[in-house]
Amino acid sequence: MLRGDDAGGRFGYRFYYPPMRAGPYPAGTTPDEVFFRTTAGFNAEGRSQYENSQAPWQTDQLNEAFIIGKKGHAGSPLGDPVPFSAYLIGRLVNDTGYQTQFNLDADRAYGYLTWDWIRRDDNPPQGRTDMNFPYQLPVIAPWKADGWIASKPMRLDYVDPPPGVVIEERPPGGETPGTAQESDSPGGGS
Repeated sequence: MLRGDDAGGRFGYRFYYPPMRAGPYPAGTTPDEVFFRTTAGFNAEGRSQYENSQAPWQTDQLNEAFIIGKKGHAGSPLGDPVPFSAYLIGRLVNDTGYQTQFNLDADRAYGYLTWDWIRRDDNPPQGRTDMNFPYQLPVIAPWKADGWIASKPMRLDYVDPPPGVVIEERPPGGETPGTAQESDSPGGGS
């Protein structure tokens, strides 16, 4: 979807990207402009925030800040395809405890983690596959499914979000909580 006129834009206009966008590159970008490029860099702060996102709406907010708002880096905050793939492979093959599971096909939106529909609690399940397997129907019917309403936004959640980031506040002086001396006397202790 296009909006406005901006002579500084790549094609003479700016692009408007609603939430759930497919990627950080403007419409009309060709694979040769991105796929084999290895020098574009990435945004370390943005990459960490995408990796620790707990829900699709948080990822949508990151897309608004880092892609639409161009916070800190123009282009892909995760990095272009080849360098980002090398980064992920390096994290996965080394014992780093890396737990983020990106949905790399971008069928929902850029930077999304592995997701599923928020589903109804029907018992027994009301959905049936083509092979007659039962499944729980989504709360909001997916695109072009029976009951789909174009004006209703999809309802998704991450299947296995990474552990939340815990920020520990330390007292002045860098001492770990609970390790300070219990006595006021020099060299004290009990």
